[in-house]
Amino acid sequence: MTLQLLTKALTGAKLACEEIGIPQLVEMLRHPSEVMYTTALYVLNQLLWHLPNYSRPEFRHCNGQLNLIYLLEANRLNDSNWLLICLDTLRMA
Repeated sequence: MTLQLLTKALTGAKLACEEIGIPQLVEMLRHPSEVMYTTALYVLNQLLWHLPNYSRPEFRHCNGQLNLIYLLEANRLNDSNWLLICLDTLRMA
């Protein structure tokens, strides 16, 4: 949760991008733990929002869109908040 709050601000997003890196976050989208892939999704969404010129090409290079599609599972499609953040992240990518 702290990481999610940190990335709401531009300075925090830059810090997360430098310290964690987009390739690691994209890899975390396939993690079996819901906490891990949810955090990665939220942080990537914020990085794409705050740092589009840097994060978008890096996200695409790491096949981020493909990993996001795997998160659109049938059991989550009724959750409008989940759909919103997944589709918003795909839109920005």
